[in-house]
Amino acid sequence: MAKKQRKIKRGPKGAYSIICVILVLFISITIKSVELNKKSMQYAKQTAKLEKQIEEAEQKKRELEAKEEYMKTDEYIKEIAKEKLNLVEKGEKVFKPTE
Repeated sequence: MAKKQRKIKRGPKGAYSIICVILVLFISITIKSVELNKKSMQYAKQTAKLEKQIEEAEQKKRELEAKEEYMKTDEYIKEIAKEKLNLVEKGEKVFKPTE
């Protein structure tokens, strides 16, 4: 027996439904693409902001390390002794204002 091949006839309704399905898919893909682009831009801004904060924190760290090194020097100790304890070095003259 010969197999009968059935031809599927697609009338105008079938073509319209295929076009509608393709159109719906296209619209949904476009919407998702726009949403992903927005998220990507938000993440890029957030990344830039965080990188700036990291740079500021690293700068602050360098400043604190430099201050720590300075605080280990004799010059710093002398400065604090003069300011807080009112000590003077040998041969140094102190003038006090009269009130």
